[in-house]
Amino acid sequence: MRTLSITLTLCSALQPLHKTPQRTTRLRSAESPYVADYDQPPGPHSTKWLATSENNDQWIEFDERHYRSMYADMSRTEMFTQTLEKKLAKFPPKTAVVCDLGTGPYLLFAKAAAAAGARKVYAIEAVPGSQNKAREELAQLEAADNSGVEPGVIELVCGFSTDVELPEKVDILISEIAGSIASEEGVYATIKDARERFVKEPRNPDSFVPFSYETWGAPGTDLCHHSGGSQSLPNDGTALRIDSQDNSMQLLADPVLVEDIQFAGELPEHKQEASFEWTVSPERIAANERAFGEILGQDREAIEANGLDVERLAKDVARSMTGIALWPTIVFEQDRSVVYETRGPLGEMRLSHWPTVLPPLRERPLLVSPGTIVKADWCADLRDGKPSTPLEYSLVCDTAPPVDAASAEAAAQAAAQRLSEEAAAAAAAAAPAKEKEEADLAALKKARDEALKAGWAAQGKQVSGEFMQAAASAPTAAVPEDFDASEWVSAVDEASGKTYYYNSKTGASSWVWPPV
Repeated sequence: MRTLSITLTLCSALQPLHKTPQRTTRLRSAESPYVADYDQPPGPHSTKWLATSENNDQWIEFDERHYRSMYADMSRTEMFTQTLEKKLAKFPPKTAVVCDLGTGPYLLFAKAAAAAGARKVYAIEAVPGSQNKAREELAQLEAADNSGVEPGVIELVCGFSTDVELPEKVDILISEIAGSIASEEGVYATIKDARERFVKEPRNPDSFVPFSYETWGAPGTDLCHHSGGSQSLPNDGTALRIDSQDNSMQLLADPVLVEDIQFAGELPEHKQEASFEWTVSPERIAANERAFGEILGQDREAIEANGLDVERLAKDVARSMTGIALWPTIVFEQDRSVVYETRGPLGEMRLSHWPTVLPPLRERPLLVSPGTIVKADWCADLRDGKPSTPLEYSLVCDTAPPVDAASAEAAAQAAAQRLSEEAAAAAAAAAPAKEKEEADLAALKKARDEALKAGWAAQGKQVSGEFMQAAASAPTAAVPEDFDASEWVSAVDEASGKTYYYNSKTGASSWVWPPV
């Protein structure tokens, strides 16, 4: 969570950030952290950024820890492998040819294809560091007696897919090159080229896993941007990347489809452009005010000691807009029966290694109200069309007042009252169960600690305090007799900031501890 920086910034009595000659906003109070205290500049408001973390032409590269976090995202991995296995089952054994485009250091989907009966798998990888790891992985796989993969079935092909040739056409192309904005890893140019040169039936959806990548978007308000974080400046080419479970960013309206990248469908050659419109939801305004109030309330003493009002701040953040939040969805079946969502259908927070992208439109947020109309023109510029060239994204947004401001405000007030009553009723109903749950949990932890200590003592090992602390956080997990904690190490996923666990011997990864 980013609340520490929020509190520190708020308690420093916010000063306006860098002013530019073009800036027309006039401050009523130079030290006010409230958006409502600022005259709102006329629109439209625009921002532009590149599909790289450093906003330059250096293509996105991921370190091994990022791949491990992707691997540990079991929901995503299983959807890919199960869809691939389903498609391969339609072919007689040892007849289908598969291309795993962007195979990564672990050859994950290439191995799945070989194990599912593919005759040949071409595993393409462009990143040099991943190529080296993939070579090692393939050598170990072919040397193992029980890998289930015959030598020669998987062939590693090094280079960008647009620069390599395959000796034969493939029946199925599987690729996981979706970015936090679905297109930001070059999927437009990559798939357009690969399907025409590599795939037997390039316009048949059954030739691809997945069916499509999507980007969804909605206006968002970010507590860190509202507090004046130095990384939240407009038009400097940056975009905030926020963990999908970080509740310090909230949506202001239901999401709409921004990008629909169907592998067998029409793909743009130069630009993908579209226009969208949202209406700020009174119900979301009320829910956001409550959520921000809970976050800020954790630091109430420090905030109020500096003369600021927690409730007013929460209301102000709930009625401000940082920009258009964007996140990816992966559709595996054309009928949408299998879909991986990094956020829920209405933008709900979910666990995912993909962050949500939020490019700030201005130095400070825009003021909105229930019923405000938000319009946006979107452009994804492929530039020279090469997969190695980062896309350039731009958003031009404007707002219009509510059609019926009084009714929208009344709806927000009614929603706030309803949420308050529901919370009070839920707390009262949950109190007895919560007390029992806490007592049961304490007993479980004590029993688990004693069992683990006894098990380790029997193996002649010393109990690690760090291990016991982690074990106590998951007291209901069963630990098999052959579990060896010494094989596991912990690491931090840079994309989400979450801790995950990695087995240095087997290569397995897990978000939870113990990883059983």
